[in-house]
Amino acid sequence: LQVIAPEFIDWGNGAQIYPFTFISDSDFDVDVCLSVPQGYKIAAPGTCSQALVSNEVKVLEFTLQDVGSPKKFDVGAKLKIKHKGKTHNVDFKIPSNNKHARG
Repeated sequence: LQVIAPEFIDWGNGAQIYPFTFISDSDFDVDVCLSVPQGYKIAAPGTCSQALVSNEVKVLEFTLQDVGSPKKFDVGAKLKIKHKGKTHNVDFKIPSNNKHARG
């Protein structure tokens, strides 16, 4: 399974999309959960999203909104990947910069 996740997000105006792209050559179950600092909220699809990736390319997108936030922050991402009966957990941070933030 190849995972392509944002390395850095530089916000413009309004909501920001955090995409996760998965490319597989066999069957994988993928769960992605985000955590955001106070002042941001996950507008869609919710805190977590799941996908079955089977010999294809699949994209999961999370939309974040600024509701009174710091300018620089990290978005935490947790991936739970299941393949052939084994589970792998991957945690990472996505640095972000919101030039339009109030704080």
